[in-house]
Amino acid sequence: MKEAADYVRQNRAVLVHRPVWLFSSGPVGDLATRHAPVEPKEMAGLRAMVNPREHRIFFGALDRGMVDGSSLGFAERLIAKTMVPEGDYRDWKAIEDWAANIARELGRAPARRR
Repeated sequence: MKEAADYVRQNRAVLVHRPVWLFSSGPVGDLATRHAPVEPKEMAGLRAMVNPREHRIFFGALDRGMVDGSSLGFAERLIAKTMVPEGDYRDWKAIEDWAANIARELGRAPARRR
């Protein structure tokens, strides 16, 4: 999402000194079930800015009822409405496991002094 990438850019001076994990919401439909997700093109720049410990791509979800009010451009809305199957392809177990691993890592980290 543009807003998330903007947040990283705007706060990179702080984030570069903190443990950071990034994730992307990836493909849906046939792309989610038959193809490996492709890393977003801007990830290389975000990696260089904040040196995240990890970046993961999780399959996404599409609710066509949310497309019109979204920040998608005209072409993206057209594709979402006509070519991409609606549904939730997220693997909640994988997401929860990833979050639990982050929590464990943070629990092992020494406390920072302010």
